[in-house]
Amino acid sequence: MASIGGRAPRSLTKSDLSLITSARYTELLGVVKDELDKLKAELEAKHIKFELIAGVVITGGGAQIEDLKECASNVFHCQVHIASPLNITGLTDYVNRPQYSTVVGLLQYNYSNSDDDLISGSDDSEGTFFESIWQGVKKIVNKVRSEF
Repeated sequence: MASIGGRAPRSLTKSDLSLITSARYTELLGVVKDELDKLKAELEAKHIKFELIAGVVITGGGAQIEDLKECASNVFHCQVHIASPLNITGLTDYVNRPQYSTVVGLLQYNYSNSDDDLISGSDDSEGTFFESIWQGVKKIVNKVRSEF
């Protein structure tokens, strides 16, 4: 394994690396659990019931980390599911993977809210194809921010 600061490279077994990364995953998921616990307390103070009855769903590229499902189950003390995008047609062999969940979700969101004119490019701005995509992405991000 390469070192930094001009130090000599070191050997690291898969087992040692697993111990290090597992601790970081547990720490990161613990932060998420703490935030969910805070949310639960806030909702209960308003007499709103909050339970993870169906468990936790993890998606995105990080969902494919080896043993993440088991680690999350230990942290959250409930069922954990690794999910892929739903309700897609065409190119399903390619995009039906957890790492495409965010992109597919944003596209589905835009499609279902197409009357909001998020990406249509009808704002009369001239530019390249990529500039119009970038403007569309910024509109989606701003729209999502305003709703949450």
